[in-house]
Amino acid sequence: MTQLSGHFADGEGRIEISAINRHIGVLVPPDELTPGIKLDPGSDSFGVFYAFRAQTRNSRLNVDLKIYPIDCFL
Repeated sequence: MTQLSGHFADGEGRIEISAINRHIGVLVPPDELTPGIKLDPGSDSFGVFYAFRAQTRNSRLNVDLKIYPIDCFL
């Protein structure tokens, strides 16, 4: 499951953000997280990553996700 929650600013100007992907049999959340688009892969101080971008339907908040492959020795 992919989920997003948090807030912008503090005090009276505070905006709550909460979004989650749709699931069969579950009501659609107020600010649904829409499917992402694939971004160009890259690397940073943690290593090589694959990147995706999703957006919340109502608040239009862009969310970037980096996935880092790691070696697993069994």
